[in-house]
Amino acid sequence: MPEKSVLIVDDDESLIREVAAALRGAGYKVLVGMDGLQALRQAQRGVPDLILLDAKMPAGDGLYVLDKLDDSIKTARIPVVLMITPEDEEVVEKARAFGADEIVEKPFEADYIVGLADRMLGTGQA
Repeated sequence: MPEKSVLIVDDDESLIREVAAALRGAGYKVLVGMDGLQALRQAQRGVPDLILLDAKMPAGDGLYVLDKLDDSIKTARIPVVLMITPEDEEVVEKARAFGADEIVEKPFEADYIVGLADRMLGTGQA
């Protein structure tokens, strides 16, 4: 089976390092973006199999990115997990309307994200 890729977009470098290490350890190729504009560029260039997207970040928040991903034939079908902080609960309804496939609340364990990626991409161990 070809290697699946995951784009992690967050302005928290420590979160990116932790989640990226866990995903790489599980056999995923990892792409990284630090803000909304980088997310859109990486998604167009790398066309990942899954996007982990922070709701609040500079240069285009998660809802803006979700909307723009849906505008492109290349990226419209990529599953997106929106990562929110507890105070972002009002974002949930909008996120669903904009096409988020899953919503996870920070903080979370990196292994949880690996399991979620496995489930969403059908790559988990039998």
